[in-house]
Amino acid sequence: MFRRRYYLSVALILGLISPVFGADQYDIELLIFSRQQVISGGEQWRMETTTPPRRISRLGDGGSGLSIRPAASWQLKGSDARLRDSPSYELLWHARWRQSATVEDRATAVQITAPGSGNSGPLSGWAQFHVGRYPHLGLDLLLQPPTSQADFNYRLNESRRLKSGEIHYYDHPAFGALAIIKPVSTTAP
Repeated sequence: MFRRRYYLSVALILGLISPVFGADQYDIELLIFSRQQVISGGEQWRMETTTPPRRISRLGDGGSGLSIRPAASWQLKGSDARLRDSPSYELLWHARWRQSATVEDRATAVQITAPGSGNSGPLSGWAQFHVGRYPHLGLDLLLQPPTSQADFNYRLNESRRLKSGEIHYYDHPAFGALAIIKPVSTTAP
């Protein structure tokens, strides 16, 4: 009798918690910027490459399970504006998309590309969102220096466990990224 009540209690608690932690979809917003002056700290850079994940898609491709969110819904608009107004930074890429929550080995990565401009060379790479026990966002980005003769590039390769609604900062001496996620309620009120 005690075991039965115990299992019923656990099932009830998990049933109440799962809508909070077990969202089916998430809105993911990512903002990538470069620094006008690279903080080298004596580091030596080399030419690096990334290995793309098995499943990769561009935002807006039909059938990818990724849907672009309108700019009006962006939560990092203030950061976007401050970066655009600052002479110390250059905004490279900013987007918000909705993606299904999947485990890591089934996750679809978002391809990221941006042409070079002013003080930055081209940006390429990917962002991969997956949910295990917690939501994670991994970035693997390459930024070319502004001169085409450079025999090195900058690589930001990092994965983070994310908390919903918090801004997360991915740091590199040459460029960085801000990310925020929000679970999407799929149940009708």
